[in-house]
Amino acid sequence: MSTLSEVKRIKVAITGSIGSGKSAVSLYLRNRGYCVLSADDIVSELYENDNKLKFELQLLTNQELIIENKINKKVMSQLLFTNKEFKHKAEKLIHQRVYAEIFARISECTQPIVFIEIPLLFETQMEKYFDQVIVVDIDDQVRVERLMKQRGLSLEVIEERLKHQISSQEKKQKADIVFDNNNDLEDLFFQVDHYLKGINDDILNN
Repeated sequence: MSTLSEVKRIKVAITGSIGSGKSAVSLYLRNRGYCVLSADDIVSELYENDNKLKFELQLLTNQELIIENKINKKVMSQLLFTNKEFKHKAEKLIHQRVYAEIFARISECTQPIVFIEIPLLFETQMEKYFDQVIVVDIDDQVRVERLMKQRGLSLEVIEERLKHQISSQEKKQKADIVFDNNNDLEDLFFQVDHYLKGINDDILNN
């Protein structure tokens, strides 16, 4: 149960490892008319508009991270994956801003359920602030095949990114609900619809 009890909404976090299908679930929910927030979208907005954050990030490295008042995403990605000290300090700054923005936007949503896609929910130990946590899960072999085909990622890149995330098994153990995304989207969305029926019935009966 959320410790932020003053917010009278059901806050549902959607998470999962890279390539699990989180964004497909979020897009489906958004198309169904639900209020859906994305931590990745908020990060992109902060990179674009938060000059204080950009200044603080540039102070963490001697490399030219800010070019024409924009974060060089290639340099940023390289630093995050190769420099542990930079990664620790930068993520602390970014996560503080992102979660502050998430909860501000939750308060602005007028619907009884708010979905928030947060890839690093468990890694940032913020699951306690949400009423429910959905994990979108996928077998590693299927994940690798889809990421290679759909995003053009190499096996080396996929494995490197997974090293920085909690294992899928641990995420499933921490989840309230698990969507299995090893089949097609029709099957995934059937699971989402079943979940929505249950949570909406609960709202009507309470």
